[in-house]
Amino acid sequence: MRTTARDAMLTRPTVHPADLTVGAAHVALEDPHVHLLLLVEDGRLVGTLDRADLERADHADQPAREVAGLEGRTTAPDAEVGSLVAAMTATGRRRLAVVDAAGTLLGLLCLKRSGGGFCDDAGVAARRRERRRDRDPEGRARQARPRDALGRPLPYGETGVEPVPEDPLPPLETVARARELLAEGRPFSAHEVLEARWKDAPEAERPLWQGLAQLCVALTHAARGNAVGAARLLERGAGRVEEYAATGGPTYGVDLAAELACARDRVGG
Repeated sequence: MRTTARDAMLTRPTVHPADLTVGAAHVALEDPHVHLLLLVEDGRLVGTLDRADLERADHADQPAREVAGLEGRTTAPDAEVGSLVAAMTATGRRRLAVVDAAGTLLGLLCLKRSGGGFCDDAGVAARRRERRRDRDPEGRARQARPRDALGRPLPYGETGVEPVPEDPLPPLETVARARELLAEGRPFSAHEVLEARWKDAPEAERPLWQGLAQLCVALTHAARGNAVGAARLLERGAGRVEEYAATGGPTYGVDLAAELACARDRVGG
């Protein structure tokens, strides 16, 4: 019996609005089970996003659609599964959106890591129930899932690093805490502390905090072995820090030139 994409696809994939921001996309892709975000407008698939796409983004508030793609990421519902599995295995792409001729999203093909079949709706629903444990009683996101020193999610039950506060700290405390975390080999956590300050800072200071946060993300990419991502974030972070330095605004004890030199040395840029 011939099996098609329509037969094997998830029929209720998670979708995201077409105006999703890069920052929100980063949060969604922190889940290791999520490999592709589907951007939908009026039922039509207008873009897809994976982790590599986000490396091209300039800032967290940028529309994610600007770095999204469709080419090579969709299939027709009547495509034969055997040929799709072969193509997905060859390219290393484990997700394909199933769309009709008008671009309407019908479902999502999710090839299992083993390559021996596709995820089903029941299994995905079970994982969604598990992920709800990462919210407090008021429904706010909380980092219940353990993480390693570089911010990578660990299986539930394993011991990870201590989560950092999600609420913004005052400027001097932000600098002190970020320095402590960097000294502990936790650049991803330092980025989280700086990002919280950036989102709460006066408009004039935002390039400072955003730039420093991006430098920490560059260090995170470098420590994870992602040289390309590290170089890109180093360039963006350095640009924002230099932009802010030119304004003569307060730096809260941070020697910006020294921090840039240190980041470039560690990243190799």
